[in-house]
Amino acid sequence: IDYMRRKFAEKRGGNLQIVSLDDSLNIFSALDIQAEQIEYLNESLERLEKQSPFHAEIIEKKYFLGMKNKEIAEHFNISLSKVEKDSHFAIAWLKRELSK
Repeated sequence: IDYMRRKFAEKRGGNLQIVSLDDSLNIFSALDIQAEQIEYLNESLERLEKQSPFHAEIIEKKYFLGMKNKEIAEHFNISLSKVEKDSHFAIAWLKRELSK
């Protein structure tokens, strides 16, 4: 029963942390974009998710959920260096998409 309660709580966001607006807006500085370009960012994130769901999830966890690289590595059970490399790749990919 306790397992199901924990599982249900996690599914409903019981495991989430509150992220400050400043933290979530770091994606704007990482991509060097303005708030007015948010629609383009959303479209680019959707394209990235179709092409590489893993890279899109790293961006989501890092910039929208406020997770640190170490936390992401632990979540996916991968090395910290892989998270850093894949994060850099995803940001570069998004920058390229936004410059089109």
